[in-house]
Order: sequence, then structure tokens, then C-alpha cells
Amino acid sequence: MKAALLLLFLAVTLSLAVFRDQSAADRGKQEPTVLFQVIEALFRLRPFRLDAVSRITETTLRQSGSNEYFAMFTSVRGGRAPVREVELRLPKPASSKKDGILILTIDTAARITTDAVEQRFGARPDLSVAPPAAPYEIAYTYPQPWGKVSFQFARGTRCLVAVILDAVEPPPATTAERWLDTFAVYPGARELCSQHVTGNAMHILWHAYATRDLPEKVIAFYVQAEGKEHAEQSENSVTFRHGDKVLSIHRASAKDYPECGKPPRPEEKTVLIVSQAIRSS
Repeated sequence: MKAALLLLFLAVTLSLAVFRDQSAADRGKQEPTVLFQVIEALFRLRPFRLDAVSRITETTLRQSGSNEYFAMFTSVRGGRAPVREVELRLPKPASSKKDGILILTIDTAARITTDAVEQRFGARPDLSVAPPAAPYEIAYTYPQPWGKVSFQFARGTRCLVAVILDAVEPPPATTAERWLDTFAVYPGARELCSQHVTGNAMHILWHAYATRDLPEKVIAFYVQAEGKEHAEQSENSVTFRHGDKVLSIHRASAKDYPECGKPPRPEEKTVLIVSQAIRSS
């Protein structure tokens, strides 16, 4: 009898352990989806409003500070899992920034990885490495028509630790429909730098952009946009011209393009140079 009770106790204990493990696994799968749904709901919210942010994140926000430009609000309790804290910065009338900034602190125990973020928001984020004193190691930033969203990942584990929705000012690359009002903006391209070169007869303004995409993909994009007959092929690059406005596409490793001290990142495969020659009067 005792042996039978012991076996029953062990079976129940094992079942509970399996149930707990399965529940934890299910929560682990659900939390990234829940968080991403919250973020996407906040995308559609702008301009940020106190009551709506509180409702979507399932927390209560109270004013915690203020300056000439922003009123700051922070959560008085944890938000909807895996959100631990919420901070909202609402612009004041004196500020030229209109839609606000929202910061979500994420529970690293949810173990939301860079892969999960890339699968949901795209495989071409603007990657930045934080300085040693920063509370995170790397950040993925995705430009949006209204601003940008950044995902910060903790040191060591590289699990998501914070999400920042910066809706105060649309980035130039997303607000411009065309470079030099002529060439289609390449999706996800990151601006490296620009220079203005002055000469006696003319001066040249040029901008450099970089992308992780291979040159073949970039060229195909512009062949479709500009027409194959406008593509000028050289040994290492392809060029498209509209009068004095020129777009050239280069393999990043070739280094056959103008530079201004900001090289492409190792993962960036292609450099685009957009230039305009302006004749002196």
C-alpha cells in the first residue's frame, strides 16, 4: 500500500513539473507576440495620449517630472507582461516635437531575442553598438514614416531590455520620397555622410548611403525604377543619370567611391553615391 501511494505521489509530482515546464514554454512563446502586438498598437496611436498609452500597456501613468519642452509620466505599477515599466514624454507647446517619446522597459526573463525582433520587424535594422557605460549592448533601430522604433538588448544575454518609440521627428531618409527629388530612396538605406566640393566652374554635392543588400539586389531595384536602358555598366559599378544628377552603385569592399571618414559597417555590402553637379554662375 505504501509503495503504491509513493508511486502515485511521484507520478503526480512529475505531472505537475511537466505542466509547469509546458506552461513556462507557452508563456515564453506568447510574450514576444503579446509585446509586438502592443508595440504595433502604439504605432497607430500617435500622437501619444496619456489615457490610450495607459490602456494599451495596462498600467497607470503619473507625472514624474517636467521641463520646458516635455512633461514626463512614469508607470506606478508593472505593465502588460513582459513590460515592466513605462515612461511617456509628452511635448509641451514650446517644443517643436509633436508626437512624443515612449519608453518600455522589458523583463529580460521573457528572453526576447534579436532573431524574434528581426522576424517581426525585418532583417535590415540599423545596428548600433552601445558605449561601455550604457545599460544595453546593442540596439536595432527601424525607421518609420512617423519617426523610429529602437530595440535595446542587454549585455551578455542579448535579450530585449527596452523598446523606444521616438515619434518626435521623422527621419530624413523616410520623409524624402526621392533623393535629389529624382532617384527613388532605396528601402532601408543608411546615410553614411555627405560633402560639398567647390570648384572654379562648378561645385558638387554628394551623399553616401549603405545597405546590407548585395549590389545585384540594389541594381535590380533601380533597373526596375529607372529602366534597363538607363543603366551604365562599368567594371565595378552601375550608374544612372538624370542630367547633372547621378546615382552610382558600388560594392562596399571595392572602395572605388568617394569617402568622408565614415566607412560602411562590415555587414553592409553596397554603397550608393548620389551626387549633383551645380555650375557656378
